[in-house]
Amino acid sequence: MTGPHIQEPSLIDQSSEFSLPLKVAFNSAWAELATNHKPETIRHVNESVFRYFVIKELLKGKHAFEIEDEWNRIDLLLRTKEKQAAIEFKFYDSRPFNSISGTCKYKGGASDKNYGEFVHAINRLRYIHETNWHSIQKANIIEKCLVSRICVNKEVREACQE
Repeated sequence: MTGPHIQEPSLIDQSSEFSLPLKVAFNSAWAELATNHKPETIRHVNESVFRYFVIKELLKGKHAFEIEDEWNRIDLLLRTKEKQAAIEFKFYDSRPFNSISGTCKYKGGASDKNYGEFVHAINRLRYIHETNWHSIQKANIIEKCLVSRICVNKEVREACQE
């Protein structure tokens, strides 16, 4: 069994003080997964686990911003006194679920529920300026990122069919 293919993430806007540290943290987190974890452990990485890797990498640097996770239902918030960046993590993954009887089914994958969660994450970022807390706290979210991982693990499917 070969290891999973991990594509380096990219950020579109690289003009704010959050962009370079985020890019470095994302790349380091992906590299950590690709080089230090076996395929059988990577399949257990979810949004929360990957967010932990990103935060761990961000904390290694000396940045002028604070790091908050699960802040007002935002997965990750980077903030200075004047500006903030909101980051949402969304994974689309299909994993084998082997029942006790030996039948192999899949958890995750294409479904109305997963599609709805993805759209909800996009809309949470899209309409963040319209939330009550945004105006009450005088927020100035200048950057919004959606980190998505789409995984179709051919080897996992093949192992399930054996």
